[in-house]
Amino acid sequence: IDHNVFINNMFGAQCWGGLGKLTEIPRLQSRFTFVENNVFLFNSQIGADAVGGAIAIFRDNVFSHNRWGMAKGYCSGLGAARNIVYNNAIGVYCEALSYAPWEDLAISLENNIVAKNDTGIFIWGSGMGDTIIRYNDVWGNLYGDFIGCPAGAGDTTWGANFNGTPCDS
Repeated sequence: IDHNVFINNMFGAQCWGGLGKLTEIPRLQSRFTFVENNVFLFNSQIGADAVGGAIAIFRDNVFSHNRWGMAKGYCSGLGAARNIVYNNAIGVYCEALSYAPWEDLAISLENNIVAKNDTGIFIWGSGMGDTIIRYNDVWGNLYGDFIGCPAGAGDTTWGANFNGTPCDS
């Protein structure tokens, strides 16, 4: 999904993994959806998400004025890099749940700008497993920058962004 504008929809782009049976989950790990160079504006629910066994790679997109900018739902994986996530209710929402025998797949958030949302990065659940959150510029989010994130996410001890605001290392 490349070079599109998703505006005034309920959902901009939903990446589904086609989850049919529990026995198919290992095969899903080879199915990727690339969502690159798009703009997601004024979608009433979600700009773009991975759900139902999808593995989505979001790169170089703009998410603004959506309820959730980008999201990862149940039994899915999300890799997000070089996105601008600005002025959404929740910038990045990820479910990190473990439903035996299902295991949530990895979350990787790197080199994104997540700013001026009501909530920055929100991870819900205890199945964090392979979660990587690093090198993001996360600032100015009204109710918090890193909510429910694993230890170390949001470590601002190293320095500040261009505006002088401490940012994620």
